Amino acid sequence: MGCHHGYREKRLPILDRKANFVLSSKENDCGEAFKGGLLKGLGKTEDKLRHFNLSQEEKRALSNLEKNLQIIKPADKGGGIVVLDRKNYAKEMYRLLSDKTTYQVLRKDHMPEYKKEMETIVQKAFDEGVLNKREFPKSHVIYQLPKIHKQLTEPLGRPIVSGIDSLTSRVTEYVDFFLQKYVVRMPSFLKDIGTILDIVQNFGLINDKIWLATVDVCSLYTVILKDCGLEAVKELL
Repeated sequence: MGCHHGYREKRLPILDRKANFVLSSKENDCGEAFKGGLLKGLGKTEDKLRHFNLSQEEKRALSNLEKNLQIIKPADKGGGIVVLDRKNYAKEMYRLLSDKTTYQVLRKDHMPEYKKEMETIVQKAFDEGVLNKREFPKSHVIYQLPKIHKQLTEPLGRPIVSGIDSLTSRVTEYVDFFLQKYVVRMPSFLKDIGTILDIVQNFGLINDKIWLATVDVCSLYTVILKDCGLEAVKELL
């Protein structure tokens, strides 16, 4: 038992092991009966799943929302669901896009130009398997999340530019993969609210000489200059 001969048994995955016995006619009949009962039960389950779990009043409300073409979005904070009038949603979106310090009106689709500029990088990513050739880049999409924690009537919106499946989305994922290990080591990095609570607890007894304050940066990501961001990454690396 205590000897080792340098031989290691090859263990196959459990799901790969095949049965090596044959059912008798009686056992086979039982098996077919079980199979039939199981399929019948699954069929009843599927029929149940086709029914709505909403009351008649809730279904009417949902139908009215669809007819009125309302906008349904998650709240910016708090995890709630917000139903917005389409006109008010469009009005707030126009207000956000009118900020000429952040957004610029384009007279044409520049996607072909940008794609040509990135051709060398993207082709290399294709060759190394970072990008999938079946994917085709799409233009970014902008939407907003209503800030109902500030006001319930005609709330202001937080603009979100979705870059999913865009020209640079996969490239940024690739870069982010390598930056993550450096970001978590930064002194200013806070993982979540639990990290903050742990830091505060280590303060010990808080007296009148200690002030706790929070800072809210307006439009944080859009005000970061690209050159400054690249310089910060260079210093980090």
